[in-house]
Amino acid sequence: LTLKRPKHLYDCLLGLRSENRDRVEYSLKHVNYLIRKNLNDVEFMADELALTLCKISNHFEWDKFEEYRNRALKSLIIMIPESISQCLIKRFYYSDCSMGERATLLDILSDAARELSENPSKYRPEEFNEFNEK
Repeated sequence: LTLKRPKHLYDCLLGLRSENRDRVEYSLKHVNYLIRKNLNDVEFMADELALTLCKISNHFEWDKFEEYRNRALKSLIIMIPESISQCLIKRFYYSDCSMGERATLLDILSDAARELSENPSKYRPEEFNEFNEK
C-alpha cells in the first residue's frame, strides 16, 4: 500500500489520529500547507484540529515531529487568530497539560503574534474572496 499525501484537512485529521507511522508523518508534513491554503476547511474544523495537534504525541520518535506540529499550530493561529488563540489558551489551563506543553503553547502563540504583527494585511483572506456580496 502506497500512501499519497493528504489533499484535504479532514484527511490530515484522520492521519494524525492514525496508528500508522507513515500516515501520521505525511499528515503532519502537509497539514501546514493545507491550513494556509483552505480557509473554509480550516474554519470548519479548526478547534478539533488544534486540539488533535496539541494532544498528539511523538510515540514514533520522529525527529522533526515538534517542528512540523508547532508550524501547523502557528498557521492555525495566523489564519483564525481569535478562535484558535482562545482554544489554545483554554488548553493551557487544562489539568492534564504538562509544563513542557504549556511552554510550547506560549512559544507558538508568541511566534504567531510576531508573524501577524509583521504584515497583518497578508492574512486577511476575506479581501481575496470574490464570492461574498458587498
